[in-house]
Amino acid sequence: VEKCNELLNSPTDYRRLEIAEVDLIVERQKELIDKASELAVSINDNKQLANFLQCKVPEDETDMPKFPVFYGIPKIHKTPIKFRPIVPCHSCLQAPAAKYVSKVLKNLLVDCRYLLRGTKDLAVKLSKIKLDTRRKAYLVSADIVAYYPNVPLLPAKAIILRAVCNKLYGGDIHNPEYRLFALCYRLANNDLICKFENEYYLQLRGLAMGVACSPDIANLYGAHFEELAFDNDPYLKANVPFYGRFIDDVLGIV
Repeated sequence: VEKCNELLNSPTDYRRLEIAEVDLIVERQKELIDKASELAVSINDNKQLANFLQCKVPEDETDMPKFPVFYGIPKIHKTPIKFRPIVPCHSCLQAPAAKYVSKVLKNLLVDCRYLLRGTKDLAVKLSKIKLDTRRKAYLVSADIVAYYPNVPLLPAKAIILRAVCNKLYGGDIHNPEYRLFALCYRLANNDLICKFENEYYLQLRGLAMGVACSPDIANLYGAHFEELAFDNDPYLKANVPFYGRFIDDVLGIV
């Protein structure tokens, strides 16, 4: 409890909310969900998606929706022990929108050249490397510190919306499916409320562990800069025969 309160008392990461603020945010979220549902129905009469987006909204308007309960996972390999913040959003208002965003973003992840999809994928890629035996090669590993909280929401949103629009919807910002995606992206990542010890908190910075689309957004945000670096730096191409990343874990041969 003490460690969780330390995380939640960081003024750059979280803000404690009064119940009146919670009510206002919930009403705003419900309006956006209604708008997204109407848009889904207008696209090929997709009532199934519309109902899915609405499924976490309480039937009785006077009932409060479910809020994720904040908790921390201890990093026991750290001294002193630190905690990883978790906001399990499987039952909150935005959960269906986040799942929809995740499903769409999976279409972009398959094209990310430096993204590792697991141990088997890593083994296959390593087996294809041909190293110059006249040069020394070093295995390099790295870990991105607090990756999710350090992904800036506005730059990440700009990068991902542009990629989705260009690669999936032909660059047409007026495409109804793109507009639905953009609306669901906003729902999934903005105004994230969690509860802890009967208090409400608003997340102010970065992505939350526990939102369905957070891994996809983090992966695509990192992939954007990795591809820019390798495409524009001949030194990297000549001296890094292998580079791969699994979310926040990096492996390279230099």
